[in-house]
Amino acid sequence: MLVQRSAPPVLPTYGSYKQYLRFDFYYACAYCSTSEVEAGAIGFEIDHYKPRVEGGSDDYENLMWSCEHCNGGASKGDWWPTADQQAQGIRLLRPDFDNLAEHYDLDGTELKSKSVTAETSITMLRLNRETLRRLRSFRDRLYRAKGATMLGLQALQQISLDHLKPELALKLIEIRREMQINEAELKEALDACTIRAFNHSPMLDPDPNKKHHATARKAYLESIKAILPPPPTIASS
Repeated sequence: MLVQRSAPPVLPTYGSYKQYLRFDFYYACAYCSTSEVEAGAIGFEIDHYKPRVEGGSDDYENLMWSCEHCNGGASKGDWWPTADQQAQGIRLLRPDFDNLAEHYDLDGTELKSKSVTAETSITMLRLNRETLRRLRSFRDRLYRAKGATMLGLQALQQISLDHLKPELALKLIEIRREMQINEAELKEALDACTIRAFNHSPMLDPDPNKKHHATARKAYLESIKAILPPPPTIASS
C-alpha cells in the first residue's frame, strides 16, 4: 500500500511531526512494515531518510516512521548512497514514493528482490531476518483464518432448512435472526478494523496530562527535598 503523506504545517522541530508520521505510515515501520502492535518491545522513532550528517533536512518529506532495528547503526544508520550508486538504483525503498510490489515478491515468508533497489533494502535492513519471517507466517495464518470465518458465515446463510431436524432448523433460524440483528454492528466492526486500527498502539500516543503530572511530580520531589537546589552564585569581587 502506497503511503499518502498528509500536509502538516511547518513545525519548529522534526520531533513535532511524530503523530503525523505515525498516522501517515499506518503506525508501522516504513522499511520492514512491522506495526507498533506487532513490535512488542521494539521501539519506534523518527528517521531521516537522508541522514542529517549527509545533508538531510528536517523537512517532513525527509522523515520516516521507523522501528529501532531498521534505523539503528547495525542496519540503516547514517548510510547514504553515492551519486554513482544512486544512478545504478542502489538506495533504500520508501513506501511514500515506490510501489513495493514492483520491487519485491514474497516467496513463502521470504522477500525476493526484483530490482537492485530491493536487493539493497533487503540486504542492508535484513528484511529476511527470522523475526520478520515469523511475523509474515503469523500474518498469513491470520488472513487465512479470517477467510475461513467469512466462508463459514456465508455457509450458515445458505444451508437449506428442508432436510434438517426441527430442533436444528429452529436453532439455525435463531442464529440467522441474530446475524441480521447484529448486521449493522458487524459492519461497523469490520469498517473499524482497518490497517491503521490494527497497527496502532495507544502506548505511543501523546499523554494529555503530561504537563500536569510533571508539575505535580516536581512539587512532590521538592517537598521531600529529592531535588537539590542549584549551587549559590559566587559574586565576583
